[in-house]
Amino acid sequence: MKVLVVDDDRGSLLVAQAAVEQSGHECIVAADATPGGASTRTITRTWWSVT
Repeated sequence: MKVLVVDDDRGSLLVAQAAVEQSGHECIVAADATPGGASTRTITRTWWSVT
């Protein structure tokens, strides 16, 4: 599964990316909402969102 992680805090982004990848999933990261917003338009199913 591909997981999109968007966070403007670099440390939090790296921690979340590591957790996703350790779970065996592909992680797509974005440092702000602009690239993340573009990526979410291509996702058809949202499993969860953490803000």
